Amino acid sequence: MDFVAYQIDARTHARQDDQSIDCFTLRLSKLANPLHFRYKEINPAILWRNRSMFTLATARLELVPAHSGLSPDYSPYVQERKHIVRHLAKVKADPDELGWGVWLVVDRAANEVVGDIGFKGKPAEARTVEAGFGFLPAARNQGFATESVRALMEWAFATGRVDAVTAECLVDNQASARVLEKLGMTRTGSNAEMVYWALAAPTGNPAAT
Repeated sequence: MDFVAYQIDARTHARQDDQSIDCFTLRLSKLANPLHFRYKEINPAILWRNRSMFTLATARLELVPAHSGLSPDYSPYVQERKHIVRHLAKVKADPDELGWGVWLVVDRAANEVVGDIGFKGKPAEARTVEAGFGFLPAARNQGFATESVRALMEWAFATGRVDAVTAECLVDNQASARVLEKLGMTRTGSNAEMVYWALAAPTGNPAAT
């Protein structure tokens, strides 16, 4: 991943113009002519507290958190998936759910939604979130799942609200298991139907504020 792009309110930069982070790019969305600033040591938790709307960008993909103001272009994909419709209702009732549910994965080259990933709710008291993903058949076996979920996990750790990401897959779902292994997750248990996985936050993960 080249960088993560956060699209947030311009006032964040006014307070943080002396800080920076190599792997993050701040996109100021409220200016007539948006500017881009590179930073080296900005606290990602500050970006989270001051978000208005944001996207994450990888080498090939754009990750868009599902919310009520989504472009109509996304409507066919969203309306066909009940879990996304349920998440939109949760965000409407509790804006803090934004980012902790469904994210649409857009292939920038094709300008099409190719799948969705996300978490199954806000961080638990144990500071954990459970990740999930699903892609259209034509978009599978291209590395999109690994690329997008890795970016989303990095974002979650950077908020300072998450100490571990968990996941689960069916015992016979070898494709999902390979993705989770590529993400660096380790098996924590299993039963007759499911295999359970986890990945701890990297050393130096920002504390919750």
